[in-house]
Amino acid sequence: MMAGMRRTKRWGWTVAVAGLVALVVPVLPAAEAQAGGLEVLSAQQLSPRLSELVVASPAIARPLRVRVLVPDGFDPAVDHLPVLWLLHGGFGKAGDWTVAGDAEALTAGLSLIVVMPDAGTGGWYSDWRNPTAEGPQRWETFHLRELRPFIEERYATRTDRGGRAVAGLSMGGFGAIHYAARHPDLFSFAASFSGAVDILHPGVSAVVPASPLAHQGVPPDLFGDRLLHETRWRANNPVDLAANLRTVEVQLRTGNGIPGGPHGGGFDIQEIGVSQATATLHQRLAGLGIAHVYDDYGPGAHTFAYWRAALAATLPALVTAFDRDVAAPAAVDHVAFEPAFSVWGFDVTLTRPVLEASTLTVRPDGFDLTGTGSGSVTTPARFAPGAVVRATVASSSGAVTSDLLADADGRVLVPVDLGPASVLDEYPLATVVPTPRRTVHVELVPQP
Repeated sequence: MMAGMRRTKRWGWTVAVAGLVALVVPVLPAAEAQAGGLEVLSAQQLSPRLSELVVASPAIARPLRVRVLVPDGFDPAVDHLPVLWLLHGGFGKAGDWTVAGDAEALTAGLSLIVVMPDAGTGGWYSDWRNPTAEGPQRWETFHLRELRPFIEERYATRTDRGGRAVAGLSMGGFGAIHYAARHPDLFSFAASFSGAVDILHPGVSAVVPASPLAHQGVPPDLFGDRLLHETRWRANNPVDLAANLRTVEVQLRTGNGIPGGPHGGGFDIQEIGVSQATATLHQRLAGLGIAHVYDDYGPGAHTFAYWRAALAATLPALVTAFDRDVAAPAAVDHVAFEPAFSVWGFDVTLTRPVLEASTLTVRPDGFDLTGTGSGSVTTPARFAPGAVVRATVASSSGAVTSDLLADADGRVLVPVDLGPASVLDEYPLATVVPTPRRTVHVELVPQP
């Protein structure tokens, strides 16, 4: 086992259970517009700590349920708490973790908020390639661009990445690592329990195309055809995005589907498949030298008995992580396949008709960008509004220096040229026709 990694073999039920007291978050009137573009259609108090909201989402275009757990005596006017996003599995729903997962008891006495959102019967925590007869299926947009700011405003939560964690089971385990890998600037901790964290695994890739059928769609609606649109699959695959997890504390827990586990269960083909997918991600992280917890606990089934134990085993490290100060990294790489993406305060936009891997390397004095096509990179608000910033853009063809003005927010837009844009998606031809990528090195120096 590599240094910085550990492998555990024992479940620890270490979370104390405390009494319940009244929740003081007010119930909102129906159809009240909120942050993130959501509308609250109804709000119901299920217990002193647990509430269920029904919201209307522009990204999904139908009502969705969200369950929220708060600590005893929570007061949003006083408490500014971290948030655990706890994700359900395929054919699940927002209530699963409180009905079958004992999330309310397991988190009693902990100073955190738990958000458990609907993710569809088979939404796969992703923005789909196509809408279906049911409507748009933009689950990543719903959770991260709509629901996240809504929760942060309504419950006055922490908004730093050190105050956000995400965990989930099965399809939700994929969702947790998928969200953390695509948005490492949002989450500092991610955990997968029996997660389908490699969608290219034969067993998982056979299930994914069936999911649109549950949403009145057809197999290619989610990520596209597995062979023709392989790059889109890889753009959402935690194994292909594993390098982005270097700044995230990752825990992977799974059984192997063989009978004999402490919580029962017979031969389980689902757990066998996700165990293999989890092992692939573990090997990828180990190869990249990224420290993480890999808990292959051996015999165990694809059931809540094991996921309750996995959550209990994860919570102590999660609470410790919330107590740490987590600064933005001074230097970090980020891989993305889309022509436009935002991360670590940078907005990257490339004129390119296809999907391929681009790498943004963030440095204190600027950035590097590798890929094809031309476009621009807008920096975070690092400069004084209206300041003159000298940009030196260097590539294999030479260096060009120009003076740029920071905008009213202190951000600078830097034009970039990565050469001719690719005209074919990177996969499945990557091994036959390598992508001719170019790298630009940009230094930014504010002028007196």
